Amino acid sequence: MARTTKREKIIAAFMGALSETPYEKLRIRDIAARAEVSLGEFSAEFGSLGSVARAYLRQVDQRVLDGIEADSAEQSTKDRLFDLYMRRLETFAPNRTALRNLARHARRDPKFGLALACSATRSHRFMLEAAGIDTNGPFGALRIHGMAAVFGRVLRTFFDDDSADLDATMRALDEGLERAGAWGRRLEDCDRLSAPFRAFCAPGRRRSRRRPAEDEGDPALAI
Repeated sequence: MARTTKREKIIAAFMGALSETPYEKLRIRDIAARAEVSLGEFSAEFGSLGSVARAYLRQVDQRVLDGIEADSAEQSTKDRLFDLYMRRLETFAPNRTALRNLARHARRDPKFGLALACSATRSHRFMLEAAGIDTNGPFGALRIHGMAAVFGRVLRTFFDDDSADLDATMRALDEGLERAGAWGRRLEDCDRLSAPFRAFCAPGRRRSRRRPAEDEGDPALAI
């Protein structure tokens, strides 16, 4: 059996405390004591409670991505996304109250909320990539933010869904993915229609009207 690291102990202690106490009332020294580590050991792993929250999200990412089955490539894109996000929600389930408190604090503290949103954006990027969806460029960014909006609505259902099979959450996710699929198809049409224009405007197709001065050096170094 794998040994639990100090980092994992701190994350578990943080989520346990957060399920009992609002985020703004948590203290680093209390989390360290709960995890049975010293403040020095805590500081070697994390610089703040917010960084512990973000580490928890990355921990969930890894568990979901490590659990991808080999035959998932045969599924439709929607089915792959459904399985990935349901696995994410099932991983969230033991910490539902803690996550509800975390979301509540993020709404009250814009700076904290922004940092948490950046971590969530990273999570959605990897979920989409795992489902075979391109996340590069401006259209990729729109896909990521679109999925974040869908998942945000699903989370509101999840926080109140105490059923063992998460039936209401599954319905919300299925409906959200249907809407996202329709939106994604329109985005793909836009991407396809705009491709010739983007190719025409690419930097390699434009020539400078001015000869560079001899002392300007290698233009590649100016990038």
